[in-house]
Amino acid sequence: MPFFNRQALLEVTGDIEILGPALADINGGMGGVYVRSTGVAGKASVKIALPDYGLSSVAEFEVKVKS
Repeated sequence: MPFFNRQALLEVTGDIEILGPALADINGGMGGVYVRSTGVAGKASVKIALPDYGLSSVAEFEVKVKS
């Protein structure tokens, strides 16, 4: 999707938070987002949706805390 220029809607679940706005710019088919843990171990996920197209995807992962 080298010419895709839209915004993706981001939602998180679990003990993480998005650094920055909940709308991420996708320019030239590329984009990125930073998330960080709140210091609690457990499962978390980031849902990325393109509402204009009815598409979404979920990235799930495990948050581990160093002791």
